[in-house]
Amino acid sequence: GGWIPAPTPSGGPIGRAHRTRILGGVAGPDTLPVPRAPDGAPPSGVLCEFPNGAIGFYAIPFAPTLASASDPVPPGAWAVAWTESYAVARVDARGDTLRVVHREVPTHPIPDAQWAEGMAEYEARAESLGDPGRCEPASVTRPDRKPPIHRLHFDHEGRLIVERNTADGTAYDLYDTEGRIRGTAPAPPHRDEVPPFFRNDHVYVVEVDSLDVPRVVGYRLVPSRRD
Repeated sequence: GGWIPAPTPSGGPIGRAHRTRILGGVAGPDTLPVPRAPDGAPPSGVLCEFPNGAIGFYAIPFAPTLASASDPVPPGAWAVAWTESYAVARVDARGDTLRVVHREVPTHPIPDAQWAEGMAEYEARAESLGDPGRCEPASVTRPDRKPPIHRLHFDHEGRLIVERNTADGTAYDLYDTEGRIRGTAPAPPHRDEVPPFFRNDHVYVVEVDSLDVPRVVGYRLVPSRRD
């Protein structure tokens, strides 16, 4: 079986999410090597200088990029992946690779609506400030597919969660501390700019209600009845 999200009555104001996220994320040593993108990797964003002196950086939607997360359980480690392929390396404090998790997953084309949504910030900024005088790179190339991996996370027990791109959104692949997959859960609707928080087989995300007010909603991850 897999896993599916089941709602729990744990909503709250967005301020509580910020405090929970900060408290839950502070653990482990601060001397881990900082992961870097592979040599020769294509750009994952655009840096623009505008005529009024403003500078803006804009992520290219669904471009391959470096994903990383730090394990909160001492002695600590990084999970690192170049999102173009589903291969997640666990790297210790010395920079040595301890384990690599591989999975074969389908990839999906980028719907026009999702591409337009991802480019909206850049286009709005350009409209308000005028055409940029210089951008690096000079133009944006639309990727031909979504990369398999969206982001990486750990829960409070040091278990890895790979947030994977799907046709409609993302899903969470949950692993135990030995790197064995436990199941998969479709991600509930959430604001992507606020990372989810995982604890005790629950995931906490920020959703926006019908009045465009953000709030914290918790989901319990339960065994799926599907094979």
